[in-house]
Amino acid sequence: MCREHMGRGGKVPQRVAPIEPPDETCESGHYPLGERPSWTEIKGFMGRGAQELMLSWVCDPEWGSEHATAARLFTRFTREYFATLKIDILRADVPSPINLEDAMKTWNVQELRLTLISCWFVASNHGLKGVITGAKSLSFREQALAFFPPDPETLTDSPWALFLEYGYLRDYSCALQEL
Repeated sequence: MCREHMGRGGKVPQRVAPIEPPDETCESGHYPLGERPSWTEIKGFMGRGAQELMLSWVCDPEWGSEHATAARLFTRFTREYFATLKIDILRADVPSPINLEDAMKTWNVQELRLTLISCWFVASNHGLKGVITGAKSLSFREQALAFFPPDPETLTDSPWALFLEYGYLRDYSCALQEL
């Protein structure tokens, strides 16, 4: 019946021309995905183009002196974190930064790709406005709490216990007590 209806007297669908995107979404050096990319486009691009979207960390020389404790802890955390990685996932030597600037450089997209055999970046939707599908990403501060918890003593029965006894978490715990 459907065939009969569409065959002789039925309407033939009209061809619809594709909608052209407005000029403002064209690629430019500053907006590699255009000015208004979809969340799906951003997530897909992050894996292969993170270096184009993310700015490099810029270290202010005053941070090391004004915030010496934080600089020391972050540098030590970076050194110890990379030392825990299995040798077969490293493309290069284990980074061993000695100051804040070196530690920050270790976490740059380019450096991570040089250091690790397989390195993939995931987009964060934290702080984005509008309708976003999926779970909300944690903020950088919330994620940092996994590595610098407000009460490190709660980690005594976890894989982090070694860091609490001998590593950066011991130093961090002492710094918290001094505050």
